[in-house]
Order: sequence, then C-alpha cells, then structure tokens
Amino acid sequence: MLTGIAIFDRLLDQQLQSVPERVEISWSKREIENYLCTREILLAWARRYAQEDGAGPLFVQQWVATMEESIAQVEKAMQVLGKGSPWSNDTKVTDDFLNPLFREFFKTLGIPNLFQKTDYHVLASLVPREDIDQEISTVLDEVAKVAGRAKPSEGVE
Repeated sequence: MLTGIAIFDRLLDQQLQSVPERVEISWSKREIENYLCTREILLAWARRYAQEDGAGPLFVQQWVATMEESIAQVEKAMQVLGKGSPWSNDTKVTDDFLNPLFREFFKTLGIPNLFQKTDYHVLASLVPREDIDQEISTVLDEVAKVAGRAKPSEGVE
C-alpha cells in the first residue's frame, strides 16, 4: 500500500484530510520561509555569504551594513504598501519580503542577484539549534513516522 505525507503552506479555507496511508499537515505560519526569516538570520547570511561566496573577508562589514539597509528599506516599503511586517506569521514572506530584499541587496552592491528563491533553503543552516521552532521538529517527527510505515512493494528493490 502506498503511504505518504503532504506538507502544505498554511491553508486558510481547506480542510486537511488524513487517512492511515496519507498524512496531510499545514504549517501554522504562512509558508515555510517564515520560519527562516529573521533579522539575525539574514545578517548571518550576509556575513557568511560575503566571507565564503562573495568578495571575501574584507567586505563582510560592507555586506552586513548593506543587508541592514536593505531590510530597513523593504520593511518600510511593505508598511507603506499595507503588506504588514516581514516578521509576521501571516506575511507571504517569499514574495513580499525576501525576493525584494535580495533584489535590493544585490542591486546596492552592484552585482547580479545571486540568491534566488531556490536558494532560500540555505537560510535553514543559519538558524541556531535553540531557535528552531518546535513545529519544525514536530513535522519532521511525523515525516519519520510515515517513512517508518512505508514498505516497498513486492519485486521493487
């Protein structure tokens, strides 16, 4: 029997359906990127990226300052546009904050945007262990439970 788990961005108007062979879960925050989007993580990213992938250790301070300025700019623009706070659980943080943030950050540095939505998973490595939201652990435990119930079909190796 096929078994699986589906993890959705927060659904506001749909009922989740879980049956023994299929578990459906929805984040309590708007999308998974909301768990990775804090000022501290973004500044840590700028620090690490400058050091390892960017211009080198001499430019770390400039990159961190540029990230701070970019955060302030995009945060203010969101308020002006009535999009709320980038730190809110209800914000569609990818579209409304992170995409414009990195676009502005790299534009200010005068280089192409080298950090797109497909790269946002990198931010997870910068979350201090003690700051990982309990919901992440709960969902990962559920993934492990479902995986433990999976049995290969006869003849499948």
